[in-house]
Amino acid sequence: CGDNCSFPSGHVAAAAWWLAIALILPKPLRKLGIMLVFVMAGVVAYTRIAMGAHFLSDTLFSLIIVVPLVLYMWRKFGLDKDQDNEEKA
Repeated sequence: CGDNCSFPSGHVAAAAWWLAIALILPKPLRKLGIMLVFVMAGVVAYTRIAMGAHFLSDTLFSLIIVVPLVLYMWRKFGLDKDQDNEEKA
């Protein structure tokens, strides 16, 4: 490895972590928040690839790590159920 050995992309991973915030938004805003997170992660991934800092696989692997982890924690802490119950009350 010469000088560019970064795998996975930390920038894309950091952008994807915003999914945790989007998931706790009120239900009417949640879909918009999730879409914005993926648009932001896509733009960050594109710029990292365009700058030659990462390969496509680096950026995709970041998403493959972070998105399931955020979804698991969201469900594990029961945040998906609490929000639905609050809105019904």
